[in-house]
Amino acid sequence: MTAINYVGVKFGGAVQVFLTFIKIFSVLLVIGVAFLAPSAAHGADPVWPAAVNGGLLTAFLAALAAALWAYDGWEDLNLVGSEVKNPQRNFPLALVGGVGLVAIIYLLFSAACLRVLPFSAAASSEHIASDVVEHASGHGAAIWITLAMVISATGTPETQPAAHNTPTAAAKLKIYISVDMEGIAGVVTSDQLGPTGFEYERFRRFMTNETLAAIQAAKESGATEIVVSDSHGNGQNLLIDLFPKDVRVVRSWPRHGGMMAGLDSTFDAAMYVGYHASTTNPHGVRAHTFSSAHLARVALNGNAVSEGEFNTAYAGFFNVPVIFASGDDAAMAELKSRLPILETAETKKSLGFHSAETLTPEASCEKISIAAKAAISHLHEAKPYLVKPPITLEITFKNYTPAEALSYLHSIQRVDSHTIRFIAKDMPEAQDFIDFLDLYNPDMTP
Repeated sequence: MTAINYVGVKFGGAVQVFLTFIKIFSVLLVIGVAFLAPSAAHGADPVWPAAVNGGLLTAFLAALAAALWAYDGWEDLNLVGSEVKNPQRNFPLALVGGVGLVAIIYLLFSAACLRVLPFSAAASSEHIASDVVEHASGHGAAIWITLAMVISATGTPETQPAAHNTPTAAAKLKIYISVDMEGIAGVVTSDQLGPTGFEYERFRRFMTNETLAAIQAAKESGATEIVVSDSHGNGQNLLIDLFPKDVRVVRSWPRHGGMMAGLDSTFDAAMYVGYHASTTNPHGVRAHTFSSAHLARVALNGNAVSEGEFNTAYAGFFNVPVIFASGDDAAMAELKSRLPILETAETKKSLGFHSAETLTPEASCEKISIAAKAAISHLHEAKPYLVKPPITLEITFKNYTPAEALSYLHSIQRVDSHTIRFIAKDMPEAQDFIDFLDLYNPDMTP
């Protein structure tokens, strides 16, 4: 199981569920064979003695106490407690329902064994399940039930890697980090956002440091593989020589997947660093959606979205949940409205399109580290954000001419003077359409 868990958390969980099913099915099969086989009860003793006295009850309770003290499931409860969804409701249900179900199966199994075998044979048997099946249905059936038991035994708690305080310990954990710049602490104008700005070199270092804070938090929380996407401007902002050598970096344009290029279903979670609010939001520092120069609105299935929500829907196509984001207060409020359990780090409060009350770079990094660790510790609660296909993508331009020219394509409908509509089969196709509109220039070279 250690090797299986290393492949990935989701895969390991699926294997564990399958092995548990085999275990329960095998036990129920033994019970069924014992009670349904015509010759099963031959030579067996009564399941319950003719008279019950205090001595028998005392012996039963003494045996039960020993079993309870030996059972390490109570300790396991403490280890998995932080990973249970809605623990106030589900813990009592699991304890009462689970213990009750196990007790019923145990009693039925005991009754089945004693229906087939005499007490003396049951007491001396080292492989009671296979002995019961062999006695009731023959040697061939016993071999099959033994094989099923062996397979199911690989999923018992004793074969699992030791649990730690995160759900991903001793398992492969693959994290994707998409990094923008407008949401970085201190950023307020174009002077910090591009190579021509007088503060750009300092702020690309701040951008790198905030990304490093998320990387280090992920590593300390068990991440074994990290991919970082430089998703601002020319896609060549991060100082990659400062990154750990095992981190891979996506840079420059064009690229399939846009700000999420390189993401696929092998990732366990995605994070956002330095994100900003949408172009339809009246608040937010440097708020825009994909193109501040050209686009006034981007909508998925009729709902206006930010870059963060669009990217989260793209990740959802691959069944990857987004668990953390950092940026200004407006951007975080937008994302939290669609992803209530998202962990966020607010780097500044928007005072206007070009003004903010901001944290210092150091304080912002500390806040990102804390929130990113919290996000991974609650990874089990995260759900992918799914947008139902086909995807109706609507784009409103700031000028008339782009909408008019695009309407010449038969696959595109002009909704109004500034807006076009494109029906995509899925989010990757919608992403490619957005990337084409944002990047295409007939003067592109080479």
